[in-house]
Amino acid sequence: MQLIVEDKKTVCPHCGSSNCFQEDHVVGENKVSSYLCMSCGYTTTTLNTSTSQYITSFEETCPTLFTDIKFHDKETDLVWYPTVLNFPDKGLVFPDGTSRDDWQWRAVPYTPVDEDEKEKYPVPNKPGEFYQTKANMQLSKLFGQTDFQEGCKFLGIIEA
Repeated sequence: MQLIVEDKKTVCPHCGSSNCFQEDHVVGENKVSSYLCMSCGYTTTTLNTSTSQYITSFEETCPTLFTDIKFHDKETDLVWYPTVLNFPDKGLVFPDGTSRDDWQWRAVPYTPVDEDEKEKYPVPNKPGEFYQTKANMQLSKLFGQTDFQEGCKFLGIIEA
């Protein structure tokens, strides 16, 4: 059972912004805090210490770019990664690039799937069901490494 017990703003150790949100959860008998900075786009939880099994498992399967641009907060020993935000009615924001020096935030809006092409977009494991929207890469826009929030505004995830 998971119960959110608190939601508050805190200072992000990665970018120094006070636009970082902390949610405290009770999972079983443990308190776990998760963090998402809406300024720099980085996220972590108190389970993500530098030597944790979660980090090892995550890094075995995540894109190389994520490990290249991760941030290790030496004060708390938490490892922060860029987030991927997916709002089904708005779009997707994710880091896009090839290396620590060559990446940006990409914001991709979702657009409706035309009735005549819906069969190209089946919902996995749900025969006869199809996605109503699709990521429209032609309308996507790139934002700088420090402009995560601008990508969210572009999609209407947050207000300008």
